Amino acid sequence: MASQMPVQLPSASSKDRVGSTDSDNGPLSLPFFYQHKDDVDRAEATYRAAVQADPSDAVAYVNLGILLQSEKKDLDGAEEAFRAATVVDPSNPQWHLNLGALLEEERKDFAGAKEAYLAAIQANPSCADAYNFLGLMLQEQEDVDGAEAAYRAATEADPTDMDSQIYLGLLLQYERKDRGGAEDAYRTAIEAHPSYAEARIQHLAMWRAKSV
Repeated sequence: MASQMPVQLPSASSKDRVGSTDSDNGPLSLPFFYQHKDDVDRAEATYRAAVQADPSDAVAYVNLGILLQSEKKDLDGAEEAFRAATVVDPSNPQWHLNLGALLEEERKDFAGAKEAYLAAIQANPSCADAYNFLGLMLQEQEDVDGAEAAYRAATEADPTDMDSQIYLGLLLQYERKDRGGAEDAYRTAIEAHPSYAEARIQHLAMWRAKSV
């Protein structure tokens, strides 16, 4: 029988959240330039011109929403933009996740956020981030069973996803007191991503320590 890789359990856990973004869906270059030059109004005008010119441009809606949320603190405008993106391109799970995160973190509309996360899963059942976002929200609501089910679904949807294995491991370690199960989850993450998984585990552990 082959010996198993030793795993050092972290000293804390995390509510850190990371979502992947497809490089093709990155910010539009010109308004992104304006935004980084602190010309937020000009960036907003450029995004709005883009969606007016092409109402089916989901990326422009998303970038407009991000700008309105992060730079202008205009939650109504940001939500409207994120919802528009999900309407014109419902097949992209990232658009639903943007909406869900705003509803959860800014609106405290957990029912609406859950609906958005489930829509992301429906859009792409292989998207581990969608299950992870749902799991993190459920865990914050102390629904440990629901969170564990979501993380396990994420690991099944994408066995190579590092964060879902780590989120599962942290839940098993700190909520379930299941040291063996946690070690298995961490080991899977490390074997899939040997160059940086251990650092990621400790990073998420430190974030949890700050949030509890």
